[in-house]
Amino acid sequence: MNANAMLPVRKGYLPVVHGVELPDATEYRQRISPIAAKMIEEHGLTAANFAGKSIIRKQDVLEYLNPPAALSASLRSGVLSNVATVATKITQPYIEIPLSKMKRSEGSTLAAGAKNAIQSAVSVMCFTRGLRRVLENTPAGSNASAVIVFEVSRLLRKYPSLNATYREGVMLQYEQVNIGFAMDDGRGLKVAVIHNCDLLPLAETVAELHELTVAYLDNKLTPTQTSNSTFVISDLSGMGVSSFYPLISENQGGILGVGSEQFAPNNTYGAYTLTLTFDHQLSNGRTAALFLYDLKSRLQSYEDMANNMGGDITCSRCGRTTTQLAGTKQYLLRSVMPEGFLCSLCVAGN
Repeated sequence: MNANAMLPVRKGYLPVVHGVELPDATEYRQRISPIAAKMIEEHGLTAANFAGKSIIRKQDVLEYLNPPAALSASLRSGVLSNVATVATKITQPYIEIPLSKMKRSEGSTLAAGAKNAIQSAVSVMCFTRGLRRVLENTPAGSNASAVIVFEVSRLLRKYPSLNATYREGVMLQYEQVNIGFAMDDGRGLKVAVIHNCDLLPLAETVAELHELTVAYLDNKLTPTQTSNSTFVISDLSGMGVSSFYPLISENQGGILGVGSEQFAPNNTYGAYTLTLTFDHQLSNGRTAALFLYDLKSRLQSYEDMANNMGGDITCSRCGRTTTQLAGTKQYLLRSVMPEGFLCSLCVAGN
Protein backbone atom coordinates (compact mmCIF):
# COMPACT_ATOMS: atom_id res chain seq x y z
CA MET A 1 0.00 0.00 0.00
CA ASN A 2 1.51 3.35 -0.97
CA ALA A 3 1.81 6.39 1.28
CA ASN A 4 -1.12 8.15 -0.37
CA ALA A 5 -3.47 5.18 -0.16
CA MET A 6 -6.88 6.08 1.18
CA LEU A 7 -8.78 3.84 3.52
CA PRO A 8 -12.58 3.69 3.11
CA VAL A 9 -14.64 6.43 4.66
CA ARG A 10 -15.40 5.51 8.27
CA LYS A 11 -19.03 5.91 9.18
CA GLY A 12 -19.94 5.94 12.84
CA TYR A 13 -23.38 5.57 14.35
CA LEU A 14 -25.46 6.91 17.15
CA PRO A 15 -28.13 5.23 19.27
CA VAL A 16 -31.58 4.90 17.71
CA VAL A 17 -33.70 7.95 18.54
CA HIS A 18 -37.42 7.81 17.71
CA GLY A 19 -36.78 4.77 15.52
CA VAL A 20 -34.11 6.47 13.39
CA GLU A 21 -30.40 5.61 13.48
CA LEU A 22 -28.58 8.94 13.48
CA PRO A 23 -25.45 9.27 11.30
CA ASP A 24 -22.15 10.51 12.66
CA ALA A 25 -21.51 13.83 10.86
CA THR A 26 -17.76 13.69 11.48
CA GLU A 27 -16.89 11.24 8.67
CA TYR A 28 -13.36 11.41 7.31
CA ARG A 29 -10.76 9.66 5.16
CA GLN A 30 -7.58 8.20 6.60
CA ARG A 31 -4.09 8.23 5.05
CA ILE A 32 -1.63 5.51 6.05
CA SER A 33 2.13 5.21 5.62
CA PRO A 34 3.60 2.05 3.99
CA ILE A 35 5.34 0.95 7.21
CA ALA A 36 2.18 1.50 9.26
CA ALA A 37 0.12 -0.40 6.68
CA LYS A 38 2.44 -3.41 6.93
CA MET A 39 2.33 -3.34 10.74
CA ILE A 40 -1.47 -3.09 10.73
CA GLU A 41 -1.67 -6.14 8.47
CA GLU A 42 0.84 -8.13 10.53
CA HIS A 43 -1.02 -7.53 13.79
CA GLY A 44 -4.51 -8.06 12.38
CA LEU A 45 -5.62 -4.48 12.99
CA THR A 46 -8.01 -2.31 10.97
CA ALA A 47 -8.65 1.39 10.42
CA ALA A 48 -11.30 1.21 13.15
CA ASN A 49 -8.51 0.81 15.71
CA PHE A 50 -7.31 4.33 14.84
CA ALA A 51 -10.59 6.23 14.89
CA GLY A 52 -10.06 9.98 15.04
CA LYS A 53 -6.70 9.93 13.21
CA SER A 54 -6.63 11.26 9.66
CA ILE A 55 -2.99 10.17 9.15
CA ILE A 56 -1.70 6.85 10.52
CA ARG A 57 2.05 6.49 10.96
CA LYS A 58 4.39 3.85 12.42
CA GLN A 59 4.38 5.62 15.80
CA ASP A 60 0.57 5.51 15.96
CA VAL A 61 0.62 1.74 15.52
CA LEU A 62 3.37 1.34 18.13
CA GLU A 63 1.41 3.45 20.62
CA TYR A 64 -1.71 1.38 19.97
CA LEU A 65 0.18 -1.89 20.51
CA ASN A 66 1.99 -0.57 23.58
CA PRO A 67 -0.24 2.05 25.22
CA PRO A 68 0.96 4.03 28.25
CA ALA A 69 -1.62 2.16 30.34
CA ALA A 70 0.32 -1.05 29.68
CA LEU A 71 3.32 0.10 31.76
CA SER A 72 4.22 -2.39 34.46
CA ALA A 73 2.58 -2.07 37.84
CA SER A 74 5.98 -1.68 39.44
CA LEU A 75 6.77 1.31 37.23
CA ARG A 76 3.40 2.91 37.91
CA SER A 77 3.71 2.43 41.65
CA GLY A 78 7.39 3.30 41.71
CA VAL A 79 8.97 6.01 39.61
CA LEU A 80 5.79 7.58 38.28
CA SER A 81 4.04 7.73 41.63
CA ASN A 82 7.09 9.25 43.26
CA VAL A 83 7.27 11.96 40.60
CA ALA A 84 3.58 12.72 41.09
CA THR A 85 3.67 12.94 44.87
CA VAL A 86 6.98 14.69 45.65
CA ALA A 87 6.45 18.44 46.02
CA THR A 88 9.03 21.20 46.38
CA LYS A 89 9.71 21.99 50.02
CA ILE A 90 8.26 25.32 51.18
CA THR A 91 10.90 27.44 52.92
CA GLN A 92 8.86 30.55 53.72
CA PRO A 93 6.30 31.09 56.53
CA TYR A 94 2.72 30.03 55.84
CA ILE A 95 -0.64 29.45 57.53
CA GLU A 96 -2.40 26.10 57.06
CA ILE A 97 -6.13 26.55 56.27
CA PRO A 98 -8.24 23.38 55.88
CA LEU A 99 -10.34 23.26 52.71
CA SER A 100 -14.08 22.66 52.91
CA LYS A 101 -15.49 19.26 52.05
CA MET A 102 -17.15 20.74 48.95
CA LYS A 103 -13.89 22.29 47.74
CA ARG A 104 -12.00 19.03 48.26
CA SER A 105 -14.69 17.17 46.32
CA GLU A 106 -14.50 19.72 43.50
CA GLY A 107 -10.72 19.34 43.34
CA SER A 108 -10.98 15.56 43.32
CA THR A 109 -13.43 15.60 40.42
CA LEU A 110 -11.28 17.95 38.34
CA ALA A 111 -8.12 16.00 39.16
CA ALA A 112 -9.79 12.78 38.03
CA GLY A 113 -10.83 14.48 34.79
CA ALA A 114 -7.28 15.77 34.20
CA LYS A 115 -5.81 12.33 34.91
CA ASN A 116 -8.08 10.58 32.42
CA ALA A 117 -8.09 13.19 29.63
CA ILE A 118 -5.55 14.94 27.42
CA GLN A 119 -7.10 18.40 27.50
CA SER A 120 -6.88 20.94 24.69
CA ALA A 121 -9.00 23.98 23.82
CA VAL A 122 -10.14 26.19 20.95
CA SER A 123 -12.10 29.47 20.99
CA VAL A 124 -14.29 31.61 18.72
CA MET A 125 -15.95 35.01 18.99
CA CYS A 126 -19.74 35.00 18.66
CA PHE A 127 -21.70 38.22 18.13
CA THR A 128 -24.66 38.41 20.50
CA ARG A 129 -27.08 40.78 18.82
CA GLY A 130 -28.96 37.72 17.56
CA LEU A 131 -29.34 36.24 21.04
CA ARG A 132 -31.03 39.37 22.32
CA ARG A 133 -33.36 39.36 19.29
CA VAL A 134 -34.58 35.83 19.95
CA LEU A 135 -35.28 36.61 23.59
CA GLU A 136 -38.00 39.04 22.50
CA ASN A 137 -40.03 36.19 21.00
CA THR A 138 -39.32 33.23 23.26
CA PRO A 139 -41.17 32.25 26.45
CA ALA A 140 -40.97 34.56 29.45
CA GLY A 141 -37.82 34.02 31.47
CA SER A 142 -35.73 32.93 28.51
CA ASN A 143 -32.09 34.00 28.52
CA ALA A 144 -28.89 33.59 26.55
CA SER A 145 -27.73 30.72 28.75
CA ALA A 146 -30.87 28.69 28.01
CA VAL A 147 -30.51 29.30 24.27
CA ILE A 148 -26.88 28.11 24.37
CA VAL A 149 -27.86 24.99 26.34
CA PHE A 150 -30.62 24.29 23.82
CA GLU A 151 -28.32 24.63 20.79
CA VAL A 152 -25.37 22.73 22.31
CA SER A 153 -27.57 19.76 23.18
CA ARG A 154 -28.59 19.38 19.52
CA LEU A 155 -25.04 19.74 18.20
CA LEU A 156 -23.74 17.00 20.49
CA ARG A 157 -25.70 14.52 18.35
CA LYS A 158 -23.74 15.76 15.37
CA TYR A 159 -20.42 15.64 17.24
CA PRO A 160 -20.75 12.52 19.45
CA SER A 161 -17.04 12.36 20.36
CA LEU A 162 -17.67 15.38 22.61
CA ASN A 163 -20.49 13.53 24.38
CA ALA A 164 -18.27 10.69 25.55
CA THR A 165 -15.44 9.69 27.88
CA TYR A 166 -12.15 7.79 27.51
CA ARG A 167 -11.36 4.41 29.09
CA GLU A 168 -8.17 2.42 28.38
CA GLY A 169 -8.06 2.92 24.62
CA VAL A 170 -11.85 2.89 24.18
CA MET A 171 -14.39 5.67 23.61
CA LEU A 172 -17.50 5.30 25.76
CA GLN A 173 -20.11 7.24 23.79
CA TYR A 174 -23.13 8.24 25.86
CA GLU A 175 -26.57 7.36 24.56
CA GLN A 176 -28.19 10.35 26.27
CA VAL A 177 -27.32 14.02 26.03
CA ASN A 178 -27.38 15.29 29.61
CA ILE A 179 -26.20 18.90 29.79
CA GLY A 180 -24.58 19.95 33.05
CA PHE A 181 -24.70 23.67 33.86
CA ALA A 182 -22.05 24.89 36.29
CA MET A 183 -23.42 27.14 39.05
CA ASP A 184 -21.43 29.07 41.66
CA ASP A 185 -22.65 32.17 43.48
CA GLY A 186 -19.87 32.02 46.06
CA ARG A 187 -21.28 29.14 48.09
CA GLY A 188 -19.51 26.39 46.18
CA LEU A 189 -19.53 25.04 42.65
CA LYS A 190 -22.27 22.61 41.67
CA VAL A 191 -23.21 21.23 38.27
CA ALA A 192 -26.97 21.02 37.75
CA VAL A 193 -28.05 18.60 35.02
CA ILE A 194 -30.79 18.76 32.37
CA HIS A 195 -31.32 15.13 31.34
CA ASN A 196 -32.18 14.22 27.73
CA CYS A 197 -31.77 17.89 26.93
CA ASP A 198 -31.65 17.35 23.16
CA LEU A 199 -35.24 16.06 23.24
CA LEU A 200 -36.68 19.14 24.95
CA PRO A 201 -38.14 22.17 23.13
CA LEU A 202 -36.70 25.54 24.06
CA ALA A 203 -39.59 26.38 26.40
CA GLU A 204 -38.93 23.27 28.50
CA THR A 205 -35.18 23.91 28.48
CA VAL A 206 -35.85 27.41 29.86
CA ALA A 207 -38.16 26.02 32.55
CA GLU A 208 -35.71 23.25 33.56
CA LEU A 209 -32.80 25.67 33.84
CA HIS A 210 -34.90 28.08 35.90
CA GLU A 211 -36.00 25.27 38.25
CA LEU A 212 -32.41 24.09 38.74
CA THR A 213 -31.21 27.63 39.43
CA VAL A 214 -33.87 28.16 42.11
CA ALA A 215 -33.01 24.79 43.68
CA TYR A 216 -29.32 25.73 43.75
CA LEU A 217 -29.99 29.11 45.37
CA ASP A 218 -32.19 27.38 47.99
CA ASN A 219 -29.53 24.68 48.49
CA LYS A 220 -32.10 22.03 47.52
CA LEU A 221 -30.53 20.36 44.49
CA THR A 222 -31.18 16.62 44.68
CA PRO A 223 -28.60 13.92 43.79
CA THR A 224 -30.59 13.22 40.62
CA GLN A 225 -30.35 16.86 39.59
CA THR A 226 -26.55 16.83 39.91
CA SER A 227 -25.65 13.42 38.47
CA ASN A 228 -24.89 11.79 35.11
CA SER A 229 -23.99 14.86 33.08
CA THR A 230 -22.38 13.96 29.74
CA PHE A 231 -21.21 17.48 28.79
CA VAL A 232 -20.88 20.67 30.84
CA ILE A 233 -21.41 24.36 30.08
CA SER A 234 -19.68 26.90 32.33
CA ASP A 235 -21.17 30.36 31.78
CA LEU A 236 -19.24 33.26 33.32
CA SER A 237 -20.94 35.87 31.13
CA GLY A 238 -22.34 37.60 34.23
CA MET A 239 -18.93 37.92 35.92
CA GLY A 240 -17.19 40.27 33.47
CA VAL A 241 -14.72 37.55 32.39
CA SER A 242 -13.89 37.94 28.70
CA SER A 243 -12.55 34.39 28.27
CA PHE A 244 -11.26 31.46 30.34
CA TYR A 245 -10.05 27.86 30.05
CA PRO A 246 -12.71 25.51 31.47
CA LEU A 247 -11.53 22.13 32.82
CA ILE A 248 -13.07 18.80 31.86
CA SER A 249 -14.65 16.94 34.76
CA GLU A 250 -14.50 13.24 35.54
CA ASN A 251 -16.23 10.87 33.07
CA GLN A 252 -16.57 13.51 30.35
CA GLY A 253 -14.88 14.46 27.09
CA GLY A 254 -15.77 18.13 26.71
CA ILE A 255 -16.84 21.38 28.35
CA LEU A 256 -17.91 24.73 26.89
CA GLY A 257 -16.88 28.01 28.52
CA VAL A 258 -18.96 31.14 27.81
CA GLY A 259 -17.30 34.51 28.49
CA SER A 260 -19.04 37.80 29.16
CA GLU A 261 -20.28 40.08 26.42
CA GLN A 262 -17.58 42.51 25.28
CA PHE A 263 -18.67 45.70 23.52
CA ALA A 264 -16.77 47.47 20.77
CA PRO A 265 -16.44 51.29 21.06
CA ASN A 266 -19.56 53.18 19.92
CA ASN A 267 -21.52 49.96 19.33
CA THR A 268 -24.66 48.71 21.06
CA TYR A 269 -23.86 45.04 20.49
CA GLY A 270 -20.90 42.89 21.42
CA ALA A 271 -19.62 39.32 21.31
CA TYR A 272 -19.11 36.34 23.57
CA THR A 273 -15.94 34.27 23.55
CA LEU A 274 -16.88 30.61 23.34
CA THR A 275 -14.12 28.20 24.44
CA LEU A 276 -14.39 24.46 24.00
CA THR A 277 -12.06 22.21 26.01
CA PHE A 278 -11.97 18.65 24.65
CA ASP A 279 -10.19 15.35 25.24
CA HIS A 280 -7.62 14.81 22.47
CA GLN A 281 -7.91 11.04 22.98
CA LEU A 282 -11.51 11.19 21.72
CA SER A 283 -11.58 14.15 19.37
CA ASN A 284 -9.27 16.64 17.65
CA GLY A 285 -8.85 20.34 17.02
CA ARG A 286 -10.63 20.20 13.67
CA THR A 287 -13.76 18.61 15.13
CA ALA A 288 -13.73 21.07 18.04
CA ALA A 289 -13.40 24.00 15.63
CA LEU A 290 -16.29 22.69 13.50
CA PHE A 291 -18.45 22.31 16.62
CA LEU A 292 -17.79 25.91 17.63
CA TYR A 293 -18.34 27.16 14.08
CA ASP A 294 -21.71 25.38 13.96
CA LEU A 295 -22.68 26.73 17.37
CA LYS A 296 -21.64 30.24 16.40
CA SER A 297 -23.60 30.01 13.14
CA ARG A 298 -26.72 28.72 14.89
CA LEU A 299 -26.63 31.50 17.49
CA GLN A 300 -26.14 34.12 14.80
CA SER A 301 -28.94 32.60 12.72
CA TYR A 302 -31.46 33.81 15.31
CA GLU A 303 -30.77 37.33 14.11
CA ASP A 304 -30.19 36.46 10.46
CA MET A 305 -33.51 34.67 10.02
CA ALA A 306 -35.38 37.44 11.83
CA ASN A 307 -33.93 39.99 9.41
CA ASN A 308 -34.63 37.93 6.27
CA MET A 309 -38.30 37.14 6.37
CA GLY A 310 -38.76 37.19 2.57
CA GLY A 311 -38.84 34.15 0.27
CA ASP A 312 -40.65 30.84 0.46
CA ILE A 313 -38.70 29.07 3.19
CA THR A 314 -40.97 26.87 5.30
CA CYS A 315 -40.78 25.26 8.74
CA SER A 316 -39.77 21.60 8.51
CA ARG A 317 -42.24 20.67 11.26
CA CYS A 318 -45.42 22.77 10.85
CA GLY A 319 -45.05 24.06 7.27
CA ARG A 320 -45.48 27.75 8.10
CA THR A 321 -43.79 30.04 5.58
CA THR A 322 -41.73 33.14 6.29
CA THR A 323 -44.59 35.24 4.92
CA GLN A 324 -47.06 33.68 7.38
CA LEU A 325 -44.67 34.18 10.27
CA ALA A 326 -43.75 37.79 9.45
CA GLY A 327 -47.07 39.24 10.63
CA THR A 328 -46.79 37.58 14.05
CA LYS A 329 -43.17 38.63 14.72
CA GLN A 330 -42.04 35.02 14.44
CA TYR A 331 -39.20 33.70 12.29
CA LEU A 332 -37.36 30.61 11.04
CA LEU A 333 -34.19 29.14 12.52
CA ARG A 334 -31.72 26.75 10.92
CA SER A 335 -32.14 23.21 12.32
CA VAL A 336 -29.75 20.26 12.76
CA MET A 337 -32.45 17.70 13.61
CA PRO A 338 -34.52 17.69 11.49
CA GLU A 339 -32.31 19.15 8.77
CA GLY A 340 -33.67 22.42 7.36
CA PHE A 341 -35.55 25.15 9.27
CA LEU A 342 -37.82 25.32 12.31
CA CYS A 343 -40.03 28.28 13.14
CA SER A 344 -39.73 30.00 16.52
CA LEU A 345 -43.22 28.71 17.46
CA CYS A 346 -42.15 25.06 17.07
CA VAL A 347 -38.87 25.74 18.87
CA ALA A 348 -40.89 27.16 21.79
CA GLY A 349 -43.03 24.01 21.83
CA ASN A 350 -46.20 25.61 20.43
